[in-house]
Amino acid sequence: MKRAVLSSFQREIFSFGRILLRRFFSALFLLVFSPLLLVIDIFSPAPPEQACASQGRTRMKLLYAYLLFLAVFTAAAITLYYNSTREARRLETVLGNFFHSVEVQSDLSQEVVAIVHKYAVRFDLNPHLVLAMIQVESGFNTHARSPKGACGLMQVTPLVWRHYNPKSACNGRHAPGANHGNDCIYAVEANIRTGMQLLRDLIIYFQGETGAAIEAYNAGLTNVDLERVRPKYKETRNYLRRIGSVLAPAAREQTEESLRSAAGSRRLFHTLVLITLGLWFLFIIWVIRHFPRRYPS
Repeated sequence: MKRAVLSSFQREIFSFGRILLRRFFSALFLLVFSPLLLVIDIFSPAPPEQACASQGRTRMKLLYAYLLFLAVFTAAAITLYYNSTREARRLETVLGNFFHSVEVQSDLSQEVVAIVHKYAVRFDLNPHLVLAMIQVESGFNTHARSPKGACGLMQVTPLVWRHYNPKSACNGRHAPGANHGNDCIYAVEANIRTGMQLLRDLIIYFQGETGAAIEAYNAGLTNVDLERVRPKYKETRNYLRRIGSVLAPAAREQTEESLRSAAGSRRLFHTLVLITLGLWFLFIIWVIRHFPRRYPS
């Protein structure tokens, strides 16, 4: 008797397990293929009256499965967005860290190094970061002048020069060679002091975001958007990469791999966004096609 009861119980458990497994795979199939089934349903002919109730319930199941699919897909796109943003900000972490001086150009002028360290204390800046910026900005050429009029070691613009040196006799608009002594946009100490003061103010403005501050130093304050995954201009992106390479040559390969990974993630994110928009458009078409119908529960 006990064996018969036990055998019956085992059969019931086995039968219940099979039903659960079948329903699970049926639900999984409906979830995965819900976009395709939705497209088929959009173009399917209207059912006969007697089939409306059962087909209505089937459509509601399809709708729930599709909405769940859409939610999962949208969540994946959002997750990828934040991951790619974090990956793109890795360079800012590199730029904000302190490195040994041997990682920067070794044949530097001791005068430049001394001045940078002097003002690094005053403006609370990483001196090796500033030296890397000078190397990328001007190649340590005190007479450097860009086509846009940026001057000297730190490529200070005349507008920035006048802002931080309002009493200076130098207007910052002249070519290299004019002699204003130590009070000149091309003067080593004055140029470095002005550039470092600007960098400190930008870091304060961006609430400690060193990468954003350096981006603004190169591209201009109005061209920095913290919501963007990467800098607006290709020139600025190359500028940041070069500074990262100067600061951490030992990690150059890893940094470049991270940048490639971030770029790939951004491309995938853009693809997912387009697909998500397409899925929402498909949902709207389905609602327009079937919303007027009323199905009993």
